[in-house]
Amino acid sequence: MSNNADIESEAWLTFFWNVENYSYCWQEQGIEVFSPAFKVGMLENAAWQLVVFPNGDTEEDFISYFLKRAYDDDSEKPLR
Repeated sequence: MSNNADIESEAWLTFFWNVENYSYCWQEQGIEVFSPAFKVGMLENAAWQLVVFPNGDTEEDFISYFLKRAYDDDSEKPLR
């Protein structure tokens, strides 16, 4: 069970990504668009990207999106 102290200690990140001319992005199914890479404070050696499939990853007429690890400065260490 959590309390207010637990909620206040959680880390948060807000990432805004504006895809210009998105209405023209209706590519074939499986074609992705990548956000710029960004880093999170506590995982400063790893960079992340949002990946959007405007016409679906595996199923057409749906928008698919994922969080992807873009790169890691020290790939030998696992992220925890």
